[in-house]
Amino acid sequence: MHPERTIDRSPQKMTWWPGALVAALFLVVATPAFVAEARRPLPGAGVSAGPQTSEAFDQDEYHLPIILMFAEQLPRPDLRGYPAATTPGYHLVQAAVWRATSNKAAMLAVNLMIGLGLVVLVWAVAARQAGAARAVILTLPVAWSVYVLGASIWVTTDNLGWLAALGAVGVSAMPGRSIPRTVGAGVCAALAVFVRQIHIWALAPAVLSGLMRSPLARWVPGVVFDEEERDAPRSWRGLAAGVCAGALPVIVVGGFVLAWGGLLPMNDEMRSRHGGGFAPGGPAFFMACLGVFGWPVLVLVPGAIRRVARDPVAWFIVGAGVLVAAVPHTSFDPDAQRKFGWLWHGVRVVQDAGGEAFAVRSPVLIALAGVGVLSILVCWRAARARGFGGSACILMLSALGFALAQSANSAVWQRYYEPMALVTVAWLVSLGVPKDLPAWRWSGFAAIALAQLGLALATVIAPAL
Repeated sequence: MHPERTIDRSPQKMTWWPGALVAALFLVVATPAFVAEARRPLPGAGVSAGPQTSEAFDQDEYHLPIILMFAEQLPRPDLRGYPAATTPGYHLVQAAVWRATSNKAAMLAVNLMIGLGLVVLVWAVAARQAGAARAVILTLPVAWSVYVLGASIWVTTDNLGWLAALGAVGVSAMPGRSIPRTVGAGVCAALAVFVRQIHIWALAPAVLSGLMRSPLARWVPGVVFDEEERDAPRSWRGLAAGVCAGALPVIVVGGFVLAWGGLLPMNDEMRSRHGGGFAPGGPAFFMACLGVFGWPVLVLVPGAIRRVARDPVAWFIVGAGVLVAAVPHTSFDPDAQRKFGWLWHGVRVVQDAGGEAFAVRSPVLIALAGVGVLSILVCWRAARARGFGGSACILMLSALGFALAQSANSAVWQRYYEPMALVTVAWLVSLGVPKDLPAWRWSGFAAIALAQLGLALATVIAPAL
């Protein structure tokens, strides 16, 4: 990742055995809990409470009842007033599975395969530029995330939404953009909002991909393009493809908004819980998550800290990120829906120790936000040095769009933010990593992977068993 030298920008030769290894490591961890859950009866009278995880609770209290209700109502399910906060795509898929099999294990198997698909997607996109083996270490923190595993073991909407939304990002952001890929990104974005309407941000990479293939791209700064794209032929068909791709998810969400009379289904409980308005602390929490998972970049990139220390522009960008994180309320506050997740637990511990001084704004999140901005800046500069500045820009703009869209949900829960932070870091690093790094420089990401595994075993797998 040395900007002063020419670096090989060619795609890495794909070898599929590392992808199979990632899939196996994911399944080895998830399968025991999957089997235990498959043996547990459906929730109901006389059935003991399930494992004490948020995903298990949501499955039993919300998702399974909706799926069974839709299964009874097929082929004309009531999509207006069901007791959920999301669009019904996932529930309809699982309702069809239940209608065909009347088997809980079949639904859980579909759910597990969705999680596996998400993990393989993250690896496959990272492997294109980082190489198949290096992509393994970038993917394991995702595969062993408590939230990815939890949503793979219990029936929840999370992973299917991420699979479609990140499919749109991966298709749009990776080098070699084309009109068919732009349209494919739009289809992925439409599927994402059919599962979770909050993923409306996924239209941004699709539109940007089309814009960069159109004559309007001449007005875009050169740093936004990959090296190979600066002299690429452009046509108005690229812009048309981008507009059509962006329109698809808007049409889907617009249809539900008209049917519901708002952004949430016509259910008072869901509107009360998730319709509390904008969460100003959401972007700060997301930047903090980027810091938690992105700090190994400072070890991975040779000379990164030294170059940043000498660069006033970098200081300004990091300072701006810290300022953005320091303005809103970021303290642990269950009444304001700033709760749930080990990062919030850490915020609470420091807050209790600091007393009134930390009662409104968390120094933990502010500091981590600075680390997050610094890590992303280092990643972008490394990707630009390899000629992938455009791909990195689309990834960063996707992350920004996600942070803003997710902030429309008043619930600043870690399960909503962690997966996007993990994947953003993994894919940005894949764009900037050279072929000749010594193994010890990957130690930070290895440590995060092992920490994720330990957390998952203690808080997801053990309770399930």
